[in-house]
Amino acid sequence: MSKDAFQEYMIDSMVNLHLKLHYPRIYGYDSGVSGTYERLRDEMKYEHLIEVASNNQEWDLEEMGRQVSMKIREKTNIPIK
Repeated sequence: MSKDAFQEYMIDSMVNLHLKLHYPRIYGYDSGVSGTYERLRDEMKYEHLIEVASNNQEWDLEEMGRQVSMKIREKTNIPIK
């Protein structure tokens, strides 16, 4: 996997986890203990992805953040200013 492909994988993973964590009615979790456990796992994955990205000094984190934001806006139909 090339560096660009890995960075794109990271961005896509961050987008998917962000949507799942912040839009639970649409991308949701099961109710009860299993849903709570799955959400906790996803929160830890999301934080781990952020840490991996911040430790990679070759990546432009601001640009990565813009790409994540744009993809989230596209998927949620939030107007882009």
